[in-house]
Formats: sequence, structure tokens, C-alpha cells
Amino acid sequence: MEISLKNIWEWITKSIVFIIVVAIIFGIGGYVYNQYFVDPVYEARVKFYANGLGTMENNPEYGVAVAPQYVEFLNGEAFQEIVSKDLLKDTGVNLSPAEIAGMLSFSSVVEETSTFYATVHSSDPKLAYNVALSVAEKAPERVKKIVNDGGELTATEFPKLPTHSIGSSSLKIALLGALLGFFLAAFAVVLKEIFDNSIKTPDEITQLFDIPVFGTVPDFSANNKKGEK
Repeated sequence: MEISLKNIWEWITKSIVFIIVVAIIFGIGGYVYNQYFVDPVYEARVKFYANGLGTMENNPEYGVAVAPQYVEFLNGEAFQEIVSKDLLKDTGVNLSPAEIAGMLSFSSVVEETSTFYATVHSSDPKLAYNVALSVAEKAPERVKKIVNDGGELTATEFPKLPTHSIGSSSLKIALLGALLGFFLAAFAVVLKEIFDNSIKTPDEITQLFDIPVFGTVPDFSANNKKGEK
């Protein structure tokens, strides 16, 4: 059996109600799942600038060269433990270095600059802010302690208390769910028609068996428009 775009379009339009219902169900399911079963994620970020022996104007190449090293100094258990202790002292929140590591990440150095970012993610906006603030305060101290050639690290943008989660909105998830449901239902309809071997019209007999159709027997059990049999 040859399948054309016209066939597919006819199959889909014939079952459009079923397809729309499935799309709506998927959309509602996506909305409910994202709204009630997915924890929101909040982000707090610090912008750092690496320099040394004075100001950036005097040593721009130095900052570009050492910034990746500073990222390595901070991206380890020793610094995570420092943040953990500082957080406990300032806020009373007790997080292990491993928990800090799961929340904290450092970006790659921005190309041809001496700038990089520290980003903290948490389901608690205040916790994300407090950890990021601790990183902003302790990272320069950590770098200064390790580097003995005058290198410095400066926090140029301090974190702000996040007010909105960074995850996908429930409406967006609902729309994506509806689209997924629509295409899955349409695919199921097309697949069903492809594997349906029954003959539905006289023309199919001629196409399949190359024999003429001399006539058809009407369905006498069906009611006509006048309600007669």
C-alpha cells in the first residue's frame, strides 16, 4: 500500500478530536507535574575579576593568564570547606563541603578577559544567596593566601537575593506537554492506519487485486434520514 501525505492528512483530520484530547491531557499533566512535583531552582551569582601587582590597566595580560589558575584554586574541597565553616558561623546553616560542591560551580574564564563567575543553585533562594555571599567574601582571601606574587582576586558584582526560579515555567512545560501529546497521538493514529489491513472502499479492491467492482450491497440495517429501515 502506497502512503502519501494526503493519506496521512486524512487520517489525522479524521481522528483530530482524539488527538486534541490527548494533547490536552499531556498539557495538563505537564503543568501539574512541574507545579507540584518539581522543586524550583534559584540562582545567585558572583562576578570575579583577576588582577595583580596593582590595577587591571597596568597588568591586563597578567589577569588573563592567572584567572584560570584562580578558578582551579577555588574549585576544590579546601575552598568548599572554608565556605562551609563561614556559612555556619554567619548564618548557623550547617552544610558539608560535599553539599557546597553540589551547589557551587565556577564558569570558564570569559574569553580574552580576566573575568569569571561563581554560581550557586539551590531550591532555597536565601540559602543560594548566603552561599554566594560567602564565596564572594572568602574567594579573594583564598587566592591571596595561595598567590605570593601580588596576584589579587576581586568580586566586582555581588550576589542578589533571587526572587524568581530559573527553571522552566509551568505554562511552558504545559505547552511542551501538549505538543508532545499531539505528535504522539498523531503518530499512533498513522501507525494504526498503516497496520490496518481491512478494506474500506471499493477502490481499494481494484487497487489491491486489479479486478473490477460490479456493485456493492448497501447496509439495510442502517436508518435513512426519514427514520425508515
